Order: sequence, then structure tokens, then C-alpha cells
Amino acid sequence: MVSRGIACRPGLAAALTGCLLVAAGCSRQPAGPARFAVSGSVTFAGQPVPVGRISFEPDTAAGNSGPAGYGSIVAGRYSTYPTMGAVKGPQVVRISGSDGKPFGELTDGKPLFPDYTTSADVPAAAATIDFVVESDVAGKK
Repeated sequence: MVSRGIACRPGLAAALTGCLLVAAGCSRQPAGPARFAVSGSVTFAGQPVPVGRISFEPDTAAGNSGPAGYGSIVAGRYSTYPTMGAVKGPQVVRISGSDGKPFGELTDGKPLFPDYTTSADVPAAAATIDFVVESDVAGKK
């Protein structure tokens, strides 16, 4: 009986090499400025926001620049990973939130408030930043 190694199966060798290259590439941050993981809570009217989105956009008016960071809000908590995190410095933060009860084509449910904009300053390290969406924004729809 003859044993066949990977060298005898070029297709298998190429597939394994491709998987290793993809795995190695997924562990690195993309080129560009350093991004930092940001996490925390988001509340509205004293309650956790059930479902939503949050973005951190460098505040160009304050001299900051770079790519935007983003994350999903689930049960009042959000988290970005370093590859989706925010660059350090002043940020314009945009928050959307829904009730989490699917309604027709609205898979996240009905919006709780119009998109809310605030600011934050992200340090050059992983950070916890909590946000309170002012309850009076709901009347401004």
C-alpha cells in the first residue's frame, strides 16, 4: 500500500495554504490609524435600548480624522471590536434605537426615537463609554 502525502494532492495543498493565509489576515488590523474597542450601555427614558446601532465618526470640526467606528446595540449594550473601533480623539456619535419587536418589514421593530447625535472623546486605549439618549428627543420625530 502506497501512502500519499499532501504533496501528491495539489488541490488539497492549495486549499490548506489559502485557509492559513485567510486566518492569518483576519487577526490583523487593517492599515491606517489605530482603532480602539469601545463598549458601554445605551439607555432611553431610563430603560436599555433593546436594539440599535451606534457609530463613532471623527469630529473633523475638532481636528480629528480617520475612519468611522461602529457597533450594534443589543439589550442596552454595545461593543465595537478593534477592527471596527474608533480612532482616538473627539467623535460625533450617532445612535439609532428600536423596540426590538419585529413589525412588518421593520425587523428591528419600531424606532424609539429619531437618530440621536452626541459627542464623545475616545482615548488611545479600549474604553467604556455609556450614553443616555435624552427622553425629550422622542417628541421631535
